[in-house]
Amino acid sequence: MRVQPRGLSLASSLPNEHRHRHGLAILGAIYIGLSTASCIWYLSLLNPSFANDIWWAKYSPSGTQALVVDLFNTRLVTQGTGSLDILAPVATMDKTYETAVATTDIYPTYVRRLLLSELTSLEFAVINLRSLSASWSVFMCSQYCWVDLTRQFEVAHTADRQQRCYDRYHANGAVYLETVLRNQVWADFISTNGGDDGGFTVAIQNWLDQLPAGQTWLKTTSTARDTTNVDQEVAYWRARNISLFQLQWQNRGQTGISESLVIQNALGHTWTSVSMYWLFVNDMGVMVNVNRSLIRSANNSFLMSPFVEMESMLGLQDSN
Repeated sequence: MRVQPRGLSLASSLPNEHRHRHGLAILGAIYIGLSTASCIWYLSLLNPSFANDIWWAKYSPSGTQALVVDLFNTRLVTQGTGSLDILAPVATMDKTYETAVATTDIYPTYVRRLLLSELTSLEFAVINLRSLSASWSVFMCSQYCWVDLTRQFEVAHTADRQQRCYDRYHANGAVYLETVLRNQVWADFISTNGGDDGGFTVAIQNWLDQLPAGQTWLKTTSTARDTTNVDQEVAYWRARNISLFQLQWQNRGQTGISESLVIQNALGHTWTSVSMYWLFVNDMGVMVNVNRSLIRSANNSFLMSPFVEMESMLGLQDSN
């Protein structure tokens, strides 16, 4: 029988256990290193798409955005609806987009076509007439045929022109002075164009004041803006057989229009102009969340350390 000290067996097992733990530590370190490296590599792949809010690699205002605007503007010159494949061979522009400032092409004929052939609905006319200032209301390019929608007071420059009004233009609301004046703030219009020697007073109002029908028309027209909404005004026009509002072609000035493109990102979401200003209600919400005051001079102002970054609350960051 052999007798072996207990301490000898324990001592021989310790190096094996130590080597096992050391190996696990090395494998763990390798795993963490590879995971970190793969994350960094993956983020580097996503970085071109992360550089802008619509997840479009290499998208820039002076480059891709200007090209997209040019492609749409070119197509809109000849058609108002349809699809456009920006990756198709025909989706090209004979220009470079290398400057720091976007240079998109504008086609004045496109705006004129829209205004004179498509944007002629009564709803569109009423809404925009109500946003027109008193001073600009007399600068619209339209040769008026009548003062009133009942065609009692003729204003065409010649007899032949007046006859053409009856033959061709009677359904066009733009040839009636009433359609414009009913949608003006009357006090502003009179202060701008009325008065003892004002253009409207001399050219129109003085004679109407002498006739009962004219007095009634002035009273009704001067209060129309305050007593009707857009739908009621449109119904009023239609009841008098007005079907469109079409201005006359002109080249006194370039016609302007405001349009926008809605671009979806790779996730199917659109980006919004709320990033320009997200409204006061969101300012208040952020201040509640961080228990800060929006008043710059307050002792708990959002400007005090630690500084509250509004951009980070909205998820914005610099592209570089």
